[in-house]
Amino acid sequence: LEYHRRSRSVAHPNYDVGQEGHTIDVNVEASEESAKYATSLLRQFDACFVKRSDGRWCYAILVERFQNEEEFEKSTLTFVVDESGSTKTISWNKWGQNVRLVREPIQGSVLFNRLRARIFGED
Repeated sequence: LEYHRRSRSVAHPNYDVGQEGHTIDVNVEASEESAKYATSLLRQFDACFVKRSDGRWCYAILVERFQNEEEFEKSTLTFVVDESGSTKTISWNKWGQNVRLVREPIQGSVLFNRLRARIFGED
């Protein structure tokens, strides 16, 4: 698997590890397969949102990738999920259900303009 090229790691400046994500910051893919693919592009120390056992999506950091080259289905990702250093390991078949990428933060004025356009039908 080849990673996509980025100039910087994925992170969100307004979150700490373990903090529950807001809907506007959690990227939801169109399908489980596209979510798996997007998750496969994460690199070590990238941030994302991981579904916790209580159903909340919390900000987490990818700390370890185990990639089985012969049987990709046996690959796993391990995330730090809280400030005490607790980890959660997610197997490949659950990536699409339990991992969401961080949506790029947008400027407040851009968000305001989008909301205004939606409410008032402006272009």
